Amino acid sequence: MDILNKSIALVLDPDFAEKIIPLSKTMPVWIISSPANDAICKEIHHKSADSQITRIFSRADETKNDLIARSIYLIDEHHGISSCSQPYESIIIYGASEAEIGSDVLDSIGACLMKNSDGLQLKLINQAS
Repeated sequence: MDILNKSIALVLDPDFAEKIIPLSKTMPVWIISSPANDAICKEIHHKSADSQITRIFSRADETKNDLIARSIYLIDEHHGISSCSQPYESIIIYGASEAEIGSDVLDSIGACLMKNSDGLQLKLINQAS
């Protein structure tokens, strides 16, 4: 992970598609699997084996809140202070509302929620960094 950019993107928008390309050049991307997103992910993987894209698969009967919680825990497990020498400092979430992110998840990883100026993204700031 680039030392200047310690952010991870969590994309829950099933139609994010082409927007993945520039985003994946700036930070690791964890993205919900969907036909539109999968097609672009495959294209990116064919061009570069070193792409920083991880697909997330939703589970049957999983609420969006549960999907968000599970995804945040997975990101924390793979990019957090216990597994990396340069852990992430923030998770930028695309395709979720503030109400869909449970405070129990934030508390469990020591984070707080902030809105970006455009109001379209939510940002989790890891307070342990």
